[in-house]
Amino acid sequence: MARELQSAAIDIVTSKAESSPDVYWLTQSAAIASLFADGAQSDAFQRYQEYVQHYKDQRLTAGQVWAFDIYVAEHTPRQVRTFLPHPSSETRLPDEPSPGADDIDQLLSYLPLLYPDGVAIKSYIIKENTYWPDYFPVVEAFYRAVAKDCWCDIDYLNHGAADMLNDDIYIAQANLADMQTLLTYCIRGERFYDGHHGAMIEKGYVLKILRRLAVLRED
Repeated sequence: MARELQSAAIDIVTSKAESSPDVYWLTQSAAIASLFADGAQSDAFQRYQEYVQHYKDQRLTAGQVWAFDIYVAEHTPRQVRTFLPHPSSETRLPDEPSPGADDIDQLLSYLPLLYPDGVAIKSYIIKENTYWPDYFPVVEAFYRAVAKDCWCDIDYLNHGAADMLNDDIYIAQANLADMQTLLTYCIRGERFYDGHHGAMIEKGYVLKILRRLAVLRED
């Protein structure tokens, strides 16, 4: 299937003598087909992955390549990464705001609203004739609170946010700077993947973050 999809992409380029959005989508589809058919470590998938990466610097496809990379990472067996809590100085510049008690309490106020009885709420609906999530007001309000400057870690990817999120042991000992990293990951992903905000809530990632934040608040 991967070869057929890539061949279709080549046919479009040949027939039109130019690139088109269809070429990228066929190329990405070929790579995903190879990911599952051949495996993430296979030479075949690595070749298709390189084809996708050719589009990472193009304005119309850069975000899709970013989302593709995340998707591949989530479906690639990984070695366990050892994390050490990083200090706030790596997350915040001296003149940038850091979260205070009121900021923490604001986020914690959403814990019973997003997880009544410890169970995630349904976070959005998809309205008729649309393809994107329509988030419920409580979800939008929560992410507005997360969007405050004091929670932002501009280097969140290099700090290993995606790996941290899947490491329960690490989250259980995470510090406030780690909370900034994790929350930044939770909010930024919606730019590249419709439904990311909802997934972070419904899969329980936000629950783990808020529970750890509650412990830090007590300390």
